[in-house]
Amino acid sequence: MSTSPPTTQPPLPASDTASAPCSWLLAFRPGIAHGGFNCAICNSISHPTPLCPLPDLPGWNGPTPETIQAMLDNSRAEAEKQLVNETHMSPAQVDEINNSHMNKRLKIFHSAYPDNTAAKGIALVINREVTNDKGVKFWPLIPGKAFLAQVPWYKRRTITILGVYAPTESERHKREFWDELSNIFLTSERNLPAPDILAGDFNVVESELDRLPSNADDGTTISALRRLTTILGLEDGWRRCQ
Repeated sequence: MSTSPPTTQPPLPASDTASAPCSWLLAFRPGIAHGGFNCAICNSISHPTPLCPLPDLPGWNGPTPETIQAMLDNSRAEAEKQLVNETHMSPAQVDEINNSHMNKRLKIFHSAYPDNTAAKGIALVINREVTNDKGVKFWPLIPGKAFLAQVPWYKRRTITILGVYAPTESERHKREFWDELSNIFLTSERNLPAPDILAGDFNVVESELDRLPSNADDGTTISALRRLTTILGLEDGWRRCQ
């Protein structure tokens, strides 16, 4: 066995690495077939991911069982609910899907574009196999362009999502969209909950480095977006970590 693990330490002597796999051999009763494991770190079939020895090496800076589990949890969370833009669906079409055989697996909460249901539109799709859709609260804030949804999460906890599909027509339309959302949360009498997540198609980037090829957006549009995130107490998690 030869490998080049992502570690800052020099490789172990051959006498140390040669015996390592032997420590993971498992004994099974005769006649019992075992499908083996599939370690997500080293791809070995001799042990499961939590028992992988590589993260215990001095200076190891590769994946760990904890980071692998976090990625799996994030993937599962994404599978539970999906925000969809450009739905191009009428309320009748949404009802048709929700009342069809597919309603065993999914539930669509939709906001249609009032001027033309064949254009724009935004929706939240819930995977009913892993998420309770009974207590979902859905507010179409700007028809076809923005909604607020509160979804049951764990025990009495909820997660609130602000879904957006920002306009593309002009910088003026973009600014008005973000300003309208800010004013809704500042002046609404509907007692709207503050969102935990802001997601969707912003049609604007805060930094020209976020787009390829590099191209800066209008500063007043960016300011309008930042005003909303400041009001809601939200921040770009990736940008903060980096």
